[in-house]
Amino acid sequence: MAFPKRSLGISLGTRKMGVAVMERTSIFDCQMKAFHNAWSDKKHQVILATIERYIVHYSVAHVAVKVPTFSVGAPAVLEVLEGIERLCKEIDVPISICSLADLKKGWCGSQRANKKELMRCILERHPELQREYNKEDNNKINYYDKLFEAVAATNILLN
Repeated sequence: MAFPKRSLGISLGTRKMGVAVMERTSIFDCQMKAFHNAWSDKKHQVILATIERYIVHYSVAHVAVKVPTFSVGAPAVLEVLEGIERLCKEIDVPISICSLADLKKGWCGSQRANKKELMRCILERHPELQREYNKEDNNKINYYDKLFEAVAATNILLN
């Protein structure tokens, strides 16, 4: 598959979500999005509307979603993923789904790498993320990991 001109990477979550817009292999925009309220239909619609705004505003040609490891307590994540797939189908934008293991293998060459190693591998190719990497290094709770995963997801399209 040829790498699309502009792609949207999403590290999916219902509380926090990393989004990255890539133009070919350069970061065009990347942010963390927080959704603090309890799960509801309204929150689901807000998340989908946020993603749709990115797709439309940046004229995204492809969406890559990194999904968390699904567990029994994650029906909301599945619901959001299904909503993203429907949205992409409606507006005719291809979508790719990947896992953390896919990102680790694609970026670090090993599925056994931890998230910190994955972030270092991403940082080597995208030094503009140094500030976020330093903040993450100082945080006791992971916050920017999803931002790095969103960037990594778009680059999986290169393979």
